[in-house]
Amino acid sequence: MTRPETLTDIQRADRFYYFQQHAFGALIEGQTFGTATTTPPGLNLLLLEVTLSAAHLRLPSTFIEHL
Repeated sequence: MTRPETLTDIQRADRFYYFQQHAFGALIEGQTFGTATTTPPGLNLLLLEVTLSAAHLRLPSTFIEHL
């Protein structure tokens, strides 16, 4: 419930990543719009460092445009 204006850039990035990982249909690879109770959750905190490191390696060659 914290207002985004009161957060630091790191806290806002953390919040964005958390929401993106928990959004319905937030898979990055493949497409699925169903739900299942037998699969593990999409966000594994033990692999968080590996996941963020992979994103860090992809970002230098990324162009973000807002038209």
